[in-house]
Amino acid sequence: MGKKPEKLKQRKNRKGRGVIIAIAAIVLLCAACACVYLFAFPRISIVADSSFFQVVPSSDLIRLRLNYAFSGTRLSVVKLDDQCFNSKDFYVNAISRVRGKTVVLSPMVSEYAIVEDVDVSSVLEQSTVMGITVDKENTCFDCILIPDELPGWLDASSIIEAETSKMSQNVALVYSANKVSYIQDIIDAFPAGHVSVFEKKGSSAIFASNTLEEMDRQGIVLAMCPYVSTFYRFFSNETTVRWVVDYRFASVVPEKNLYAVVIPDFSGLQYVAEDVEKHSHTLGTLPYIYVKR
Repeated sequence: MGKKPEKLKQRKNRKGRGVIIAIAAIVLLCAACACVYLFAFPRISIVADSSFFQVVPSSDLIRLRLNYAFSGTRLSVVKLDDQCFNSKDFYVNAISRVRGKTVVLSPMVSEYAIVEDVDVSSVLEQSTVMGITVDKENTCFDCILIPDELPGWLDASSIIEAETSKMSQNVALVYSANKVSYIQDIIDAFPAGHVSVFEKKGSSAIFASNTLEEMDRQGIVLAMCPYVSTFYRFFSNETTVRWVVDYRFASVVPEKNLYAVVIPDFSGLQYVAEDVEKHSHTLGTLPYIYVKR
């Protein structure tokens, strides 16, 4: 009779040791994966200002990091303090501390380098530097990434057209005159007469209120806006209209009114970097994509 409790105790001890060994193995595996991620994967660093983090949600960055990790690349997102833009010396000092096989500068960070004539390529001699800008002539970077919004808005138009094809209401298209070159491409994605176009001309302070009033009259529930100045005025009062907007405007749209965004596709930066040589001053493109919220 006395042997059974002893055997039961031995079994429990073996189970306990097995659990400890299993936990230790998992911890070691996680540690090994972390070491590979931190030290073996090539790193791409995105350097951004505070406004970038206001328009690109942390959830998007987490998904982006995971996508890069699955493809064998470590993604870092470095935030520059606002004071770094107070002087050229502060800026250069902050930039010089960024590490990565490839360093990508957000639009504002790129613009500051151009205005202050900072040769970021030379500051980060060990990295391939890519700046996001429409200025094709500058030589501050190894590669200039020119934003290409058209693919994202064509995708948005195609998807919205399919989703609203059985609706009697029109889709609204709101934009500032002479600011968007692909307006007709968006209109052409819809059947004739299915888009109500609202073009802002000049600096009219009542454009937003007049547009919302007309939208309400037409029963419009969905609007697309690639760009319009003083866009925030559309949300001075409560509205039921839902919006598809350029990602830079997303922060001013109440959550319940934000339908989707058109945003730069940062997922393929490592492939662009593969074709860039140091001090080559090459041109590349940064396509935009449609993302539903």
